[in-house]
Amino acid sequence: CWVCLGVGGGHRVPFIARWPGQIPAGQVSEQMTNTTDIFATVASVVGYELPDDAAVDSFDMFPAMLGKQDDSVSIRPHLLTQSFRGEFQIRKGPWKLVSEQGGRELFHLHHDVREMKDVSTQNSVLVEQLTETWQQWNKTMPE
Repeated sequence: CWVCLGVGGGHRVPFIARWPGQIPAGQVSEQMTNTTDIFATVASVVGYELPDDAAVDSFDMFPAMLGKQDDSVSIRPHLLTQSFRGEFQIRKGPWKLVSEQGGRELFHLHHDVREMKDVSTQNSVLVEQLTETWQQWNKTMPE
């Protein structure tokens, strides 16, 4: 199941929204988003302020939909996902770290969209930083 894996499938699916009179026709954004972001985005659309401890992994993507967010400034500090086998992936900017079967692989998605060339040995400090980011986030999640 290619889509079930941390490498490749299912991680470059477009989010499409239509709201005549609100979202400009043809609006395109390069922001990273996740299905978890729907929660904070809908709350923003209806004017509901979420408590600090609610939906901590959800980010308001409405400014990107409206064309009011500079794509060079990421709304999300990073994007965390997990495969069906329990392996984690973290994306930050053009980088994606994949932890599978005890190993870690790092890909530069702008240069390697198919995730074929592991550059973790050349970027060991970045691998450790991304791993630490994931570990810190993971500590905040309920058991």
